Formats: sequence, C-alpha cells, structure tokens
Amino acid sequence: MKKKFQVFFCLLHRLRLIIWCCLLAASLNSCTKFFYNNLPISVSPYHVIPVDSPQWVSWNVLFQPGSDAATRSQQIAIIKDYIRNYLAVYNFTPSFREQFCPCDSTLYNINAIPVLGSGQSLIPPPPPPPPPHGSGDNFVATLNHTFVLDSVSKVDTENIAKIHLNNVSVNTSRLLAIMDTGLDTTFFDSKIRELLWTSSTGMTLRNFTFDNPFHNLDYFRDDNPGKHGTAVTTIALQAMGATTTYPGLMVLKVLNNNESGTTFNVGCAMSYAIQNHATIINASLGYYTDNPEPDPVLNRYLARCNEQQDSIFVFAAAGNLPSPHMLPLCTSPTPSSNELLGSPTNRLFYPACFSDALPNVITVTGLRGLSGSCIYQNYSSRYVSLGVKNDQQSCCIFTLSSIHMGFEGSSFATPVVSGKVMWAMLNHPGVTALTVRQALNTVTQKASTLINVTKDGTFLQIGRN
Repeated sequence: MKKKFQVFFCLLHRLRLIIWCCLLAASLNSCTKFFYNNLPISVSPYHVIPVDSPQWVSWNVLFQPGSDAATRSQQIAIIKDYIRNYLAVYNFTPSFREQFCPCDSTLYNINAIPVLGSGQSLIPPPPPPPPPHGSGDNFVATLNHTFVLDSVSKVDTENIAKIHLNNVSVNTSRLLAIMDTGLDTTFFDSKIRELLWTSSTGMTLRNFTFDNPFHNLDYFRDDNPGKHGTAVTTIALQAMGATTTYPGLMVLKVLNNNESGTTFNVGCAMSYAIQNHATIINASLGYYTDNPEPDPVLNRYLARCNEQQDSIFVFAAAGNLPSPHMLPLCTSPTPSSNELLGSPTNRLFYPACFSDALPNVITVTGLRGLSGSCIYQNYSSRYVSLGVKNDQQSCCIFTLSSIHMGFEGSSFATPVVSGKVMWAMLNHPGVTALTVRQALNTVTQKASTLINVTKDGTFLQIGRN
C-alpha cells in the first residue's frame, strides 16, 4: 500500500509540474504579445512576421514618399481600426504584428490574426479585403503575395565541387544583385569573399526574410537544402567565362530555408538595391496570379529601377509548371498550352510579366531548340524577352563545370543571361546600364521559328562544356 501511495504522489507531483510549465508558457506568450502589440510604430521589432505561420491577413502598405512618422502612424491607426471594426461584428478581436522595411519607411507590412473571445464560434470569419486608399490617396494597401522558387529540379549539393574563381579583380562600379535563398560561400574558394559587396555607410543589409529572430540583418547563408541561391550565383559567375574582372556581388536573401518569401521581402530588398546603385538584379523567383492588375509594391520598385539615371535591369525567370512532371525533358514536340503566360490562359507570373510594361525587366525561359521552349518552362511572345538555347548533352538541363549533376528550370536559364550581360558591361567600356539592350544584342540572336515563344524570337546560345 505504501508503494502505491508513493507512485500516486509521484504522478501527482509530475502533473503539478506539467500544469505549472503550461501556465508559465502561457504567461510568457501573453507577455510577448503584449510587448509586440504595444510597441510604438516607429520602433516596430525587426523580426515579427513569421513567413511560414498561418496568416489571416497580411497586407503590404505603401505610404506616399516623404510622409513623416506622425502621418504614417495615423494611417496605420486607420488600417487597424478597419480590421477591428470588421472583426467586432463577429465578436473577435485582432492580434497585430507589424514590420517596416528596415531601409525604407514607406513600405510597411501588417499581419493580423483573429483572437478568440468568449462564447463565439471557433471558426474565424473570412478575411476582409484590403482597405480603400486613405484620404488623398495617402497610402495603398495590398495583399502580401507568397513568392516561391522558380525551379523544377534542385542541385545535388553533394556533387558540387569547390568553385574556382580566377585571379580576382573587382570592378566596384558594377554590382550584380542576386535575390534568392542566399549564398553558401563554402562551395567556393576563398576568393569569393573579395566579391561580396559591403556598404560603406553602415551595416550591410543582406537578410530580408524577417522570419527568424536569431538571424541578423547581415545574415546571408544559403540554408536552403537545395542551395538554390548558390547554384544561381554560380551560373551567373561562370557565364562570365574566363574573365579576371568580376562585379561586386550583392547578396539579397529574400527566401528562407523553406523556399518561402513574400512581396514584402522582395520589395524591401529591391528598395535596398536601388539605394545602393545595383547594376543588375537577378530574380529567379515569383508568384502566380490570374489578376491582370500588377502588384503595387513590385510596380513601385521595378518602376524606380527603370527611372534611375542608370537604369537597373531586372532579369526575371519566366516560371515553370509545378511538379510532378510525367514526361522526360526534351520529348514534347510542341510547347504545351499549360506553359503559356497571358491570354487565353489568364496565367501570369510576376515579376516576369512586368516585361510587357517596363523595358528594364528582361524575362528569360529555356529552349529545347529553335522549335520551342523547354517542356515545363513558361513561354510567351508577349511576356518572355528571350530564351536560353542549351547545346549541352540534354537541351533543358544545365551541367556546368563545377556541378556534377544536371538541374533544370527557368531559374537557371536566367542567371546565364545576367552573367553574360554583366560580362559585356565589364569588358566593353561603352556598354553602360543605359545601353544594356545593346549589350543584349551582342549576345543574342533571332529565329523566326521562335516567334510564338519569345519576343521577336530572341534567344541566347550556350555551347557544350
């Protein structure tokens, strides 16, 4: 009997300990929510938007350039009241999380989650539409689209050898910005550090993912298992050939280790690239939509790239069909209508489809030959600027010298063009950012048979290794 009582009291003690821990955790969580929700707008914490958490409302807000802190606070209060009043009808209250872009106070994100009250349904109401513009069009609120990697197959990272760079000379007037999952420098020899651009006016921002409180603003490691950003960077550098002069490399980590990011991440990084005079931006990513209205955040920053004294050109991947893929590569006799962007499919991929309106957006796809696009990769005579014709062993797979396994997708066709155009700008003094189109003409050709696949049948050809 004594032993039974001992067991009973032992279990009771463990139960009390578990209850105490739960109460402590709930208390800490409540304190954390109180802290975040009561911070002044001007000092919103840096990492408060978990990209992978369920988001009932996630809106990007664009303020008018030049608006002061008081004006922005007032307009944020209008947005919060809009959400509160909407939820009050259903007896819910919102829990807010918010974030200003650390390099641009005119770009803000607000995240709201319905908090349960007493006596109402456990099912929250559907989210409201973004609020209408403020008085005098002081702000624009829009959905925060989820960006994904524009890739089909990932690199087998175990088969990546050390990537060798020639005797490095860096032309600091040329900056190649890579918006991706980051860069893993361990795949390169030590010279890669000489290429990494750093700010001369303060801390260098490289991390725009905002989803991990332990990653600082300058964190840029490619923690994606497929090393997507590292592969894209490798292709861009190798496309420059046997050059000994490289551009500065601006690493902009906008996608996390789960290959996830948002319009807010991309817009904030693009603003930083503009402020620091990037020459070329490579964007092997995007989001799908059937909405013909362009996203205001992307529209603002892509247009600003175009308006710079030396236009910043953005090379964007055309996108791919989602996996799984049932047919082998290079076997489709004609491009599938499923891969067509725009009319009549009403299938749009951004930022790629901005090429129709902005001359500085160059959209790239892969070609299986001069008869059409690679299977699974998007094409369009309206939105796709050019194709990359690969004369390697398999037309739609890249097998560069430092990477021992093939991989494919328009993600990897895009940096081929970024790298070749950057090479032309480094090696021909007359080629400036204003004449990138001229540089493109020196590395591309035209084929009338591609007239329905790319604009004017334009393509770039790369040879066997």
